[in-house]
Amino acid sequence: ALQVELDQCWDLLRQRRALREAGRDPGAARVRDPDIVERYEQ
Repeated sequence: ALQVELDQCWDLLRQRRALREAGRDPGAARVRDPDIVERYEQ
């Protein structure tokens, strides 16, 4: 459970960074569903 939450936090940071670099509002980033975040790792 802790690993899933950590993965979600890293995903949120990546989203915020990507939005900022694209000139968009990093505040628009949202925590994604654990199933979605977990699939990125595989």
